[in-house]
Amino acid sequence: MTDSFKLVEFFIKQYLASSAKQMKLVVAQDFSYYINFGEPLSFKEFTDRMWFLQSSSDVVFGELSSEDDIHFYSEFKLTLPAPNDNKQAIGLAQFVVKNKLISKVFVDYREDADKFEEFQNMMKKSPTVLL
Repeated sequence: MTDSFKLVEFFIKQYLASSAKQMKLVVAQDFSYYINFGEPLSFKEFTDRMWFLQSSSDVVFGELSSEDDIHFYSEFKLTLPAPNDNKQAIGLAQFVVKNKLISKVFVDYREDADKFEEFQNMMKKSPTVLL
């Protein structure tokens, strides 16, 4: 297991623990976050979304892989709690390591734009808050 692999693994664990303070230690100053190849978002916007996702859905990451020790990939699944009938959004997260720091995170949801928007609206309107 390489240092870059351990770095990304640490970042994901801190994400799941909602520990922005720990994640900030391993991100580049010019960190960028992209959703479905949209406009770049800042680390602050990334952590705001993290807290929202952690409080409104169950997030599970799959196995982490890399072919070049720079780009790391993991599938993920978001599941909404009742009363949303366990609706899910599935996607792929890419983590880019540069100079021993996480420089970029790309999140690409598999749903088409309409289904993705519907899923996000259900998250926002959900009466259930996960603690």
